[in-house]
Amino acid sequence: GMPNTNYLFAYSTTTQAVINPTTFQGITFDANPEIDGWTTQGASGFIPNATGVYQITYTAAVGKNTSIIGNDYASIR
Repeated sequence: GMPNTNYLFAYSTTTQAVINPTTFQGITFDANPEIDGWTTQGASGFIPNATGVYQITYTAAVGKNTSIIGNDYASIR
């Protein structure tokens, strides 16, 4: 069979603060221990070396700063 190529596993364990609550912002990754067939672009960009359709799976944890009064919202795309 064909070898498993063009895969990427990246993660971050640091807290990432919201810079502007009305603007979408990128997230950064501390590590990408499993990468093949991809090029990194800084801490938050990944470029596949091959054209294709890729499955992207993610998990996110959202917390509230209890010192801020207001509504809690999160949108992850």
